[in-house]
Amino acid sequence: MKINLTNKGGFTLMELMVVIAIIGILTAIIVTNLTSSRGKARDGQRVSDIGNLQLALEFYYDRCHEYPDIPDMTVDPSTIVDGCPTNGGTPIVSLGSFIAKLPIPPGNLPSETAYGYFVSASNDSYLLHTPLESTNEVLKDGISEGTRLSQYSFATVSCYDATSHPTDYCVGPK
Repeated sequence: MKINLTNKGGFTLMELMVVIAIIGILTAIIVTNLTSSRGKARDGQRVSDIGNLQLALEFYYDRCHEYPDIPDMTVDPSTIVDGCPTNGGTPIVSLGSFIAKLPIPPGNLPSETAYGYFVSASNDSYLLHTPLESTNEVLKDGISEGTRLSQYSFATVSCYDATSHPTDYCVGPK
């Protein structure tokens, strides 16, 4: 009686290790792509939030002829006429007529609780700021560091600069 030893009944250890290595490499590629996609989605939310704040500030300026000192949603209704302060210049701010709630940035940036808002002493100009997680073409549409230094000197924040601040996004009045 002859026994045939050439018929294999399973995989060799080497074949299993190759398959596991291929699966590991594919998993690493997919996780890396998902991580960068999530960061880009958070950046998109930040840019959208800044645009909504910018629009609300422009509506406020159109009605009150000045920008608010502090974008606050709490207000005493007896001091508001058409959304503007009426008590002799005391800064009472109501953006509630122009935006439902102040947006909170999506996570992953250290100690970030709100977007940066800076207003000039005469309340005729402002600067909105947020850091993004990665460089993005939208940064070129915002204010650059050189423009900030010349026109927005009241703001103590860095804006887009391709070398020193490549992910800081700033906007001002339209």
